[in-house]
Amino acid sequence: MINQITNRPMVTGSGAKEPQTAEEKQLYKACMEFETLFAQQLLTVMQNSTNFFGSGIGGDFYKSMFQEEMAKQMARDDSLGIAKMMYEQIISTNSLK
Repeated sequence: MINQITNRPMVTGSGAKEPQTAEEKQLYKACMEFETLFAQQLLTVMQNSTNFFGSGIGGDFYKSMFQEEMAKQMARDDSLGIAKMMYEQIISTNSLK
């Protein structure tokens, strides 16, 4: 089975179904966006302890770009698994089934 959003096989441990309807796809996309924001916040807190990108406006700009792209990559690769867990939980308890 292929995930319609990422074109990758979708592995679900609890037997939740793949997003089929437009509403389910929208829900899964929202869960992925939440995971991206969570990962970005996590990276922001972690990188506040370093001055790797320098200080000032330029360093802050590049640091925020780096954090955003890293967060997107982490969410896309299902590194944290938060989106999948959220989606499966909502689907199993909601009328979207």
